[in-house]
Amino acid sequence: MCDSDGLQPSDVGINRRSVGRPSLSAKGNLHYLQKWIAWLFGDQPEECERLLPFYRDDTHIFMQWHKDTIEVNTRGKGLYPFTASINERIRSWGIDEGMCFLYVQHTSASMLISENYDPTARMDLETFMDRLAPENQSWHRHTLEGSDDSPSHLRSMLTDTSLSIPIDDGQLNMGTWQGVYLFEHRVRGHRRRVLLRCLG
Repeated sequence: MCDSDGLQPSDVGINRRSVGRPSLSAKGNLHYLQKWIAWLFGDQPEECERLLPFYRDDTHIFMQWHKDTIEVNTRGKGLYPFTASINERIRSWGIDEGMCFLYVQHTSASMLISENYDPTARMDLETFMDRLAPENQSWHRHTLEGSDDSPSHLRSMLTDTSLSIPIDDGQLNMGTWQGVYLFEHRVRGHRRRVLLRCLG
């Protein structure tokens, strides 16, 4: 049986029935985590022996958060690929495997994953969105910034403002023909900000 070293539930403020595995932020937490596992799985020796080595200095590879902001300059409505910019950041951080999280800080632009080989696929998506949420509709009320104001928000609602993609072998683990795009929904060009967060 694992040695809990006298650790009590009150010492860690957790409940065995509801607790999840804690995140690691520094090696100084190792001793605490080893005691935490010993207490949590004290009545399950096989689970304790499986987990404890994972938190020891000589075997554990610490995962770390990396963050940046990618700016995409648009020239008006349409899809703008930026997969290469993401992979460039991942390589610069030396991440071999992990997860990538993207979030666009706008209500009139969004993101999506789509085919990145044949440009006609991009053209069809743009045409489809124009037909799905056209401008100059009599029922539009939100037109303070022009006829593209309301449709830009509708298009954002129909697409994604955030994406999560696995990282393997130092790059986004995507399909052969997949690419990450920023979708600009306004007629005028903008400088769009995409928050990039990677855990690896």
